[in-house]
Amino acid sequence: MSSDFIARPLPAAQVLQAYPLVQALDPGLSAERWQAFANALGDGGGGAPRDGIMTLQTVAGYIHGLFVHRLHRDLRDGLQLQVDHLVTFELPGRQSALRAALRVVEQLAREQRCDSIAVNMPTSARVGLAQFGSSADAFDDGGYETRAACWRKRLSPPEALPVRQPAITPAVTPPVR
Repeated sequence: MSSDFIARPLPAAQVLQAYPLVQALDPGLSAERWQAFANALGDGGGGAPRDGIMTLQTVAGYIHGLFVHRLHRDLRDGLQLQVDHLVTFELPGRQSALRAALRVVEQLAREQRCDSIAVNMPTSARVGLAQFGSSADAFDDGGYETRAACWRKRLSPPEALPVRQPAITPAVTPPVR
């Protein structure tokens, strides 16, 4: 990674410092709710926990990005690093915090030996649901809303699950009389 940013888990002492950045995701989110959410995930003792909040900071400790990550076993994509609430603050003339965050996501996924990455980005638009026709209508009718678009990246083929072969019993033909 570039010297512009340092990736580190969000320590409890910086939870409120990160709050203005989190408000970019949801201006109505209260500081108390953010603090309770962040404190529940914890900082993993300063290491890289399997689930947590990762930040991108300058050497001076200013937070320019963060994301929530967790491990998930996906049917099609194997062990997956799921990333939510990815938000960055960009300054002209500096390395892109979003690009740096994506490099950190991939590095974290590789360290955890993940087969894939799924990044859910907030959106208010109905992205791509038209192709599902009546399925999209069923979600709408049920009161669901589109809140995210998901980008996936395959890092390696998912582990092959053991295939259980059915026991084959030879057919016994009764003797013909």
